Amino acid sequence: MTHGETKELAVNFGRGLVDLGIKAGSQVSIFAANCPEWIIYLLGLMSQSLTCVPLYPTLGPTSLEYILDLVKTDTLVVSLENIPKLLKVLEKAPLLTAALKNIIVFDCILDGRFGNTNHVVTDKIREDFKAFNIDTYAFTEIIKRGENASHIPINTPDGDSPAFTMFTSGSTGNPKGAILTHRNLTSCAGCVSDIVHLPENVRMFLYLPLQHIYSVVLMSIAMTQTGNIFFNQPDVKQIASDLVLADCHILPTVPRIFVKFFQVIFNAVSEMSWIKRYYIMNAYNYQLNQTRKNLPMDPSYDKNVFAQFREKLGLKSCCIIIYGGSPVPASIFEFSKLLISTVKNQRTGQDGWVVSGYGLTETSAGSCISLHGDPCAGHIGGSIAALQFRLASVPDLDYDHNEGAGELLFHGNTVFGGYYKNEQENANAFLTDAKGRKWFKTGDIARINPGSNSLSIIDRRKSLIKNSLGEYLIMEKLCGTYGGSPLVSQIFIYGNAFKSFIVAVVSPNHMPLFKYAKERGWWGIKEEPIPGSLTHDVLGEFQRIGVDYQNELQDWIRPTLVACEGQLFSFEKIKSFWVETHFNDALGQSWNEANELMTPTLKLKYSPLTKHYIDVLKDMYEKGGEPAKSGEIFY
Repeated sequence: MTHGETKELAVNFGRGLVDLGIKAGSQVSIFAANCPEWIIYLLGLMSQSLTCVPLYPTLGPTSLEYILDLVKTDTLVVSLENIPKLLKVLEKAPLLTAALKNIIVFDCILDGRFGNTNHVVTDKIREDFKAFNIDTYAFTEIIKRGENASHIPINTPDGDSPAFTMFTSGSTGNPKGAILTHRNLTSCAGCVSDIVHLPENVRMFLYLPLQHIYSVVLMSIAMTQTGNIFFNQPDVKQIASDLVLADCHILPTVPRIFVKFFQVIFNAVSEMSWIKRYYIMNAYNYQLNQTRKNLPMDPSYDKNVFAQFREKLGLKSCCIIIYGGSPVPASIFEFSKLLISTVKNQRTGQDGWVVSGYGLTETSAGSCISLHGDPCAGHIGGSIAALQFRLASVPDLDYDHNEGAGELLFHGNTVFGGYYKNEQENANAFLTDAKGRKWFKTGDIARINPGSNSLSIIDRRKSLIKNSLGEYLIMEKLCGTYGGSPLVSQIFIYGNAFKSFIVAVVSPNHMPLFKYAKERGWWGIKEEPIPGSLTHDVLGEFQRIGVDYQNELQDWIRPTLVACEGQLFSFEKIKSFWVETHFNDALGQSWNEANELMTPTLKLKYSPLTKHYIDVLKDMYEKGGEPAKSGEIFY
């Protein structure tokens, strides 16, 4: 689909909504995964000064009901596969139908022009929604209405008009709806595009959901430069093959994906002959030393090792990787640099660039960006031109802004105006200075690095746990540390104010687990797992092994966890852990969005995980000599 065709469809979609009776300033929701219709919907809304309320397609019924009840949108655009989930919520909470009047349906299947050519709405779907007094339309019906209403002028928004009510992923409670204006978005997109120069005719692979402002901003930048946007197929197992097909120049991503890539690559290397392992590790260490000194890569090592890695991962043309969503471990950042350092940006002539970015929904995504050519890892660069930052002292954590460390605050054109219908959170979100300026409190503790004046995120107020000894633990940091084990796919670490030590639940990498189980004679079925494709019988066998050989699995994994502990203090070390082999998807993950134990931005949901494993956690503490006492709260 060309940019011209997209514009025509979007303008007609916007006119069709107005013809339906939707007035400027109204909020229109979408409940669908990434697809071309998403872009048509979004640009159509903007053409008529309407506000987008995106709903993650993986939202659980509780969060979906909460958001719909809060926003009370009268029009919802929904993909066909999400209709059953929506109907269940409406059946459970019929009061939602007091506001919801229109459902617009499209089909995300991959044949036809853009999804389903006709977007047919069956009589059954119309009847199901009519039972709630909701009218149902096909996506193409709305576009056709717009074509027949060409007299309706485009109604472009001003800078202060709301563009989004963008809901946070809800890792610590109910999602919060950040109100983002068009000025917020254009300020961020303009500043980022001034720093990150995209190649001509850029191909961007966008697998991160458009319900995340990070994706929207980067998509907007690519589209303003007439770039090509590639979406992944609905099946997440296909991301690796989709990358190969897209052959993208730029890849917005989150660290977890490259942690997986790293594990896949080096698990394969560990199976090679000793001479191949020696050559690859020598190449890796040599290139790593070169990149740390900002020196040229060895071309023979790049050709014989890293070009093969790029080919395998679908990154042979990728010259820009942008990390966001969560802090990227230094080892993964450097791994990424080695992968693409020799891939040239055809527009600028620059070597491959791995960008470490920082931002939040509340700051319209990109707030800080590391610069090209910076050899250091572990920092987020400096703030973009549209923002000012300051550090605020945090006495209870012994951070003093006069010493260059404190809570990171932002003020500027990309900072949101507040949360939708949430005055309590709004009161807590900002600090007002003596000049009356409002500074958004990120909750992250930052350090100004001497010499470069770059920023590093070193702590987080919201993820801190204080144990019974009075010591603070940073759970995200510890998960990242122990996640360096080659046997760990996911890890949930738990502690609270009543306990002196921490415990964990470990979900192991399923392929090393299979190999170990087969070597020990535990694997009891003929069928074997295929990476990215785990059948019902294979999943059941993994689960059985976790039950029958729990102690043996702990003994297998424990040395790799200990090897990660490095300079951790004694109170930061896991005392006990339990191995979870109940995998819930074909990728071998125990926790994902489908079972509501992970957010759509791939962050663990600590409260639901605590409830899910409450008996396991209590058992580990009891065996560790600290049984639950009367009145003790697990949170």
